[in-house]
Amino acid sequence: MSKLDYLQQKKLSQADELREILARLEAALPRIKTLEAQSSLDLLLDLDRLDLLFQQLASVGIDFLPEQGRFHSLLARLQKQAGPLLHSLGGAASLNAQRPVPAPPSEKWWWYLDRLVAERQRQLRRQLTLIGVIILAVIGGIILLFNTVLAPSPEVVARLDAENNAFEAIEAGQYEEALAFVQQGLQKVPDEPELLLLQGVVQERVGDKTSAAASFDQAQARLNDPLNFISPAASFI
Repeated sequence: MSKLDYLQQKKLSQADELREILARLEAALPRIKTLEAQSSLDLLLDLDRLDLLFQQLASVGIDFLPEQGRFHSLLARLQKQAGPLLHSLGGAASLNAQRPVPAPPSEKWWWYLDRLVAERQRQLRRQLTLIGVIILAVIGGIILLFNTVLAPSPEVVARLDAENNAFEAIEAGQYEEALAFVQQGLQKVPDEPELLLLQGVVQERVGDKTSAAASFDQAQARLNDPLNFISPAASFI
């Protein structure tokens, strides 16, 4: 066999080996999570061998563009599964023990899966921290907005408190206590029509018709439009 024939046969053998390894790695991708430690280590060694074969064949002028495209796609998919692959290898300590000496260049990132996974975890923590800060800022802004711009006036708060307490007392049949709540509210917001109406209703319930009529008259006098008096009054009857 001439030297030229030998070199040509060697090129073909290397090309066949390259395609075989590439196909084997592509077949292993879906099984990354279930690979045993030795199989995972063999995968890394196959990546080394593929990288070397591409360099050797390129040095003698052989173009493997389709295979190179498959190889780059394979590496990209492996990077996405760096965590499961590291786990299959037995973790960072196992990978460190299996890493070749001298240490491979950083371009062979598959020997530094632990660093890749650690960096992704740091990025995830930073993202979660940022999201947490944003959420807290939004919540703080909403609270500030409600406590300032959208906060109800003290008069409205006093009226609502008086009404709520009075209604609870009415439901419990404690009309005297309900009347006391309404009168406390009127001390804070004198002449509030809705409280005057409620006071009149409670006074009627306890049989004080005269005081009830006076309360209704005061409420009607405080409302600019008599129609506005009829509507709220109806809700209490």
